[in-house]
Amino acid sequence: MFKIDLLKGQGIPIKRRPWGVAIITMTFAMPVLVALVMLGFYLSDGIIIAVKEQTIVKYEKYINKLSDAVKLQKSFEKEKWLFIRSFICY
Repeated sequence: MFKIDLLKGQGIPIKRRPWGVAIITMTFAMPVLVALVMLGFYLSDGIIIAVKEQTIVKYEKYINKLSDAVKLQKSFEKEKWLFIRSFICY
């Protein structure tokens, strides 16, 4: 059987093979998948950063609490040195 092209080459659809359809589909699907993965990494990093910021705030409070203890210890050491020095000088 013969095909007669009455439109002179216009309007006849191109035959697609399964591999050709798969390649065309992948050219559109891959960028979308890559974008979704990158969005997932971005959101995950945002959550990790928020948790790390909370941890930093907690450690800063702890450091400030201990800095008072260090100041107190240094003042005791200074008084101790003055006390010892008073015995040595006399």
